[in-house]
Amino acid sequence: CIYGPHMLIGLCGAELVDKPAVGASQGLLGLVSYLGAANAGIPLSYVVNRFGWDGYFAAMAAACVVALCLLAPLVGAKSRAQQQEQHTPALA
Repeated sequence: CIYGPHMLIGLCGAELVDKPAVGASQGLLGLVSYLGAANAGIPLSYVVNRFGWDGYFAAMAAACVVALCLLAPLVGAKSRAQQQEQHTPALA
């Protein structure tokens, strides 16, 4: 599915904010992801023209590594629901 990453970014943003802020987070993340998608062809066309297809695939691999490094701090992040559940005493 071509929209998979876009959907996962939105899901992550919705899970990490309070209920009143979900709409704002979705709007901001949508704006950033669509701007990124719209402008992705410009630098990548330069890479292909300058370094060929080998340079393109190297740039894509480097972008994946950067994305993994940027998302690594979210590995153990808990959603608001999980945080509230953790702080609410369980009824016995």
